[in-house]
Amino acid sequence: MTLHAGSPAGAGRGRPAGYDPLVPTTVTAAMRLLLLDVSRGYTQYVSGTVPADRALALSARFHERYDLAGDKVQKSRRRAKGQAVFALHLFPQAGTTDLNWWLLRTEGDHPLLTMERWQNANDVRSAITWWGRYELVREPVPVAHRKKLAGPAGKPIKPVMWTWRFRRQVMDEMRAHIRHCVQHPDDRLRQLVRSLSVAPGWRQTRAQVKQLYFYLDQQQAQYRVPTGQRVQIPSTIRWTTPRTVHRVPLSVLCRRAMQGQESWFPQSDWPTSPKS
Repeated sequence: MTLHAGSPAGAGRGRPAGYDPLVPTTVTAAMRLLLLDVSRGYTQYVSGTVPADRALALSARFHERYDLAGDKVQKSRRRAKGQAVFALHLFPQAGTTDLNWWLLRTEGDHPLLTMERWQNANDVRSAITWWGRYELVREPVPVAHRKKLAGPAGKPIKPVMWTWRFRRQVMDEMRAHIRHCVQHPDDRLRQLVRSLSVAPGWRQTRAQVKQLYFYLDQQQAQYRVPTGQRVQIPSTIRWTTPRTVHRVPLSVLCRRAMQGQESWFPQSDWPTSPKS
């Protein structure tokens, strides 16, 4: 699912039509949209960060080069002709007035491809990352899980699918943190368990959270932490389920950030500054 343009700014007044992409209002929704596009073949990408006061100009420049506002039918026709098609994703960084952006494309021809330094999401060494914590990768789907996803209708499920997971470095850091906190008890271990309990429940992330819970249990037993003092491990692990995606025009986010509003989105607590 790609981000589509909002109302053209300046159209009909002698100025070029602007490009005002829609931005999902939650982390999970933004991660899902990236996952969906990559799974549909948008596997070449460039990414970066941009200040709020320059985000619309960046989006307009990409739109001018790559015609980001095309609908599904137009893009399908271009791909059938061997042409590359593009999608732009953005999401604000909490506690800053910057936005992360990812420009994706499919395989195919385009006269301006050399304008960007494209990376390949299929290569785990250049996988798309989310704030340095998660990476988007292809992982085998266990048979039991494929049967669950297939449902009563027996919908065919691919044996290998895209999913988000914690990066290896992040997993190593969390294991080290667990070892340290079990040996030197304080509230940080409970904070880690709370953060894991609300982590986006992607298939591979859930498996990693389960591994970390098991590791915590092992460490507490190894160091003979009294039962009454052990950190309680949640009995369930969060699933990420499809929901309606609410989106806000990029221009609204930029205006709120530049006006010093406390949150990026209306009716949201996603902060624009560390003090918010």
